[in-house]
Amino acid sequence: MRSLSVCLLLLPLQIFAGDTTTHKNALGIYTETNAAFAATTNPGMGTVGLMYKIKRSPVNSFVATLGYTGYNDRPEPRFSTFNKDTAFSRPGVTKVGLVTAGFGIEAQRHFYRRISLYAGAELRAGYGAGTTDTFSRAHFNRPYTNPANGHVSPYNDFTDTRILTSDVTMVTGSFTAYLGARVDIKRLSIGLQFMNGMRYENIMPDKGAGYSNLTWDLSNLTQRLLFTYRL
Repeated sequence: MRSLSVCLLLLPLQIFAGDTTTHKNALGIYTETNAAFAATTNPGMGTVGLMYKIKRSPVNSFVATLGYTGYNDRPEPRFSTFNKDTAFSRPGVTKVGLVTAGFGIEAQRHFYRRISLYAGAELRAGYGAGTTDTFSRAHFNRPYTNPANGHVSPYNDFTDTRILTSDVTMVTGSFTAYLGARVDIKRLSIGLQFMNGMRYENIMPDKGAGYSNLTWDLSNLTQRLLFTYRL
């Protein structure tokens, strides 16, 4: 099991000293977000949840999670038509609340004093419902006068008109690898980890056709802050 975990994570954790913690299991809460790295090609996702860790050896643990994720997708709209100096697009905003459950394996090593390093991999699935709002957006240049010097320059502006609201259901799945560090204070631990991996999404609206995405963007990192108590 130890060799399998090290190969899976591709992290030479054996260079650190072993973990001397005697408590086997831990219960915790966590919050995670990709807000610092989300872009128009990546939906914003924020999660709060519970975590239960089962220690299998001084190095390896199984980790189970249960959480609630807020999914917010605002892709960059593309121009569809033009009329003189006005361009038109149809942006959409999808907001979904997801219940997620995950299971993974984690390898850990004591690093220095109360600090430990760890790495892991997690499979996660989620299901939820929400809405997609579709707008008709008119883009145009509006003259802007600088009050300081009276200089007039074009100012890019737009107006939105909602044209359609659809109820949607969503199924997600992901495979994520992560690296982290934690501080152990008696039986309480505070950890911070960075996560990235492959994500699958299937969205089915009640109006219009559904679609699926399978993505893996190395620049889309998620940070998880967790607090655990060793039982």
